[in-house]
Amino acid sequence: MPLNWPATVKSLLEGFTDAPDVAEYPSIAFALDDGIDDRLKESLAEPSPINPRYVEDLLADCVNRIANCLVLKEKANEVEVRAIGDAMSYKVQVVSLRMNDRIQELLAPLQERLGANALGTKTSAGSTENIGDKELWEKIREAQKSLSKIQAEVVEALKNKAQTPGNGANYSERFRLLKELFELGIVETYRRCVVCARGLKMIYGLERPVPKVSSSGYLNELALWAQKASDALDLEIDGRMSSEVALAIGAIDDAPKEMELLTRTAFNAAIAAGNISFMIKPTQFDSLRMKSVVLRSMRFQIKSKTEDAKTRVLSLQVKLPGSALTSGDSLFNCTSSTQYQDSEGNETGYGVHNLSPIGDWSIKLPERFVTGEPLAELVNIYLFLKLSYRR
Repeated sequence: MPLNWPATVKSLLEGFTDAPDVAEYPSIAFALDDGIDDRLKESLAEPSPINPRYVEDLLADCVNRIANCLVLKEKANEVEVRAIGDAMSYKVQVVSLRMNDRIQELLAPLQERLGANALGTKTSAGSTENIGDKELWEKIREAQKSLSKIQAEVVEALKNKAQTPGNGANYSERFRLLKELFELGIVETYRRCVVCARGLKMIYGLERPVPKVSSSGYLNELALWAQKASDALDLEIDGRMSSEVALAIGAIDDAPKEMELLTRTAFNAAIAAGNISFMIKPTQFDSLRMKSVVLRSMRFQIKSKTEDAKTRVLSLQVKLPGSALTSGDSLFNCTSSTQYQDSEGNETGYGVHNLSPIGDWSIKLPERFVTGEPLAELVNIYLFLKLSYRR
């Protein structure tokens, strides 16, 4: 059965019956993670604003936060050991001083006789024959009293130092700060780990549930979970490939090919209405031997009827297939131009990371190109998807 050290320390510190007042010395009689299980459970009462779609960065952040908590725990352990050690030492010193005073009182009447025995002299009528011995023992008694006084002053100074706010020897104050920082750190870390576990399952199919909250030693369990989850994610990412897929939203005619999404008639009608809706199907990736497909980025390229050097630019509002990862917000603003060399600037990565491209898409068009030309000159829109996938 593990030792309940707070109870043991409290018992030891209160066990000096000869010096009941020494309990004033500050010490630490509670664990760093006292009450943390309740704090962790309460932290899930409100949903976290953290999005699980960035699970790779999120898991790395969790690992770093856990490492910071482990550092705080190590520092708290060092302070705890010093605090308890100093408190015990103080109490032992106080008791020793009082015992020493008591021993001197008991020995005082016998000191001259003990001295006579030691010197081999004889006593007469309760005193030694050598009168100098009385003066010697008086000096010894004074020296003993002076030493005891100095020792008592030093011990009291140490206690005062340990009670002074902002002092390095005030271990109780230092421990309270570390405990508060530890609680803030582990609560936020736990919330992020829960979100991270959801992302691992939703995006990569990795079942890594966060350990159940326990009343003590939970940080160790969380650290082990994070390490195992990181190893599993590394293996998953190492087994995936990256590639870019190009899709034409409008077909050349009314018989769309495999990588064309709308018939020519449907595309022209959508341009006129200013809103294009289309679906990307799993079969369009199956033919490319792509499985478990997730987005890394997307970009659009437009083609205009007019074959001239003028760059035509569109500002698009793109709605991606909804999922639990988008939290109802899957609308993105994108720019597109007729210049292929502008493709890097038109790429949208942030926000679409790890979303699935499979499902219903829609694009809301402006009334004109940014450069003023009517949309009637729009011939086609090409969609380029950077994807992570398994074979």
